[in-house]
Amino acid sequence: MHKRYWIIISLGLILLGIVFYLGVLSNDRIKIEELDLEVPLLLDGYAAQEKEALFVREYLLDKPLDKDLFTDKIKKPLAQKGFELLEYAAEPQKDKISHTFKIGRGGRALYILRLKEPKPRLKEPEVSKRPAVVPRRPASKVAIVLDDWGYNMRNIALLDSIDIPLTLSILPSLPYSKRIAVREGQKENREVILHLPMEPGDETIRLEKNTLLTSMDKDKVLLLMEVSLSTVPNAKGASNHMGSKATQDETLVRTVMDELEKRDLYFLDSLATSGTVCEKEAKGRGMRFAKRDVFLDNVADKKYISGQMDKLIGQARRNGSAVGIGHDRRLTLEVIKEKAKQLKDDYEIEFVLTSELTERF
Repeated sequence: MHKRYWIIISLGLILLGIVFYLGVLSNDRIKIEELDLEVPLLLDGYAAQEKEALFVREYLLDKPLDKDLFTDKIKKPLAQKGFELLEYAAEPQKDKISHTFKIGRGGRALYILRLKEPKPRLKEPEVSKRPAVVPRRPASKVAIVLDDWGYNMRNIALLDSIDIPLTLSILPSLPYSKRIAVREGQKENREVILHLPMEPGDETIRLEKNTLLTSMDKDKVLLLMEVSLSTVPNAKGASNHMGSKATQDETLVRTVMDELEKRDLYFLDSLATSGTVCEKEAKGRGMRFAKRDVFLDNVADKKYISGQMDKLIGQARRNGSAVGIGHDRRLTLEVIKEKAKQLKDDYEIEFVLTSELTERF
């Protein structure tokens, strides 16, 4: 009887040990799966293709991996889940370089991440030749931004007929905001930015949904920015919609700039007021910034818009670059199309996306 009692106790302890071990494994597996969801987000921009295996993930990258930057980015999700980077190794292969990250805890590897990047091709030696022609001076660069997209798709066909680069500033949370952002954000000669509604000085003006107000606290501002950005995918930056009051408020502007900098987005100041503090706050962070030089269509008249386009181009010739802002209006698009045709053979003028002009700041 005494012997049977100790056998039962021993079996019970063994069973409890097995249950505890399986529980630990199950908990590790859950955390691994959570980490597995975050890794593709860290590889945004590498066009990675996943090849799955149990606790082993392989991604094929379309450009070289910045190993130090990626290692810094993965530290936070690892620490949140109680893991650490145990080992890193790079292995040259025939046409690729394989980066292996071993992840786990207590020296035990639980997750292996392999990132395979294309091996850089050797650059062929250049044969020096005497230039056949005298080099032209650098072209003056013109960026055109079209505001207020998202209400409808009426001008999309006309937009598609214009072959110069254009930046579309899309209002958030409208019936066609996401559709236009996805459609145009995939095109080489189009750039999408968020047209962020901000409080105007005139209290009688109708406000867009989720307009940022100077009376809001930081958490409310960040929540509305999160919602707005979620409805404008592919956004490379943001600009202010109205905002003559909001862009003078340092507290609000700091919150906006902090969030844009965190997301690596640039800011375009529409200059709704001369008292704006946006440039000062952007420069203080060293973030990318641009500002409007010319409004194109304050008057709905073809002759006026054409004159504003000439003014924009003249300013670019004098200063090397200029940013013009118009709107999602048929007359504006028609004038832009005509001017683009007239300037097709003018090699001293180059139409560019707005992000290319942010470097000057």
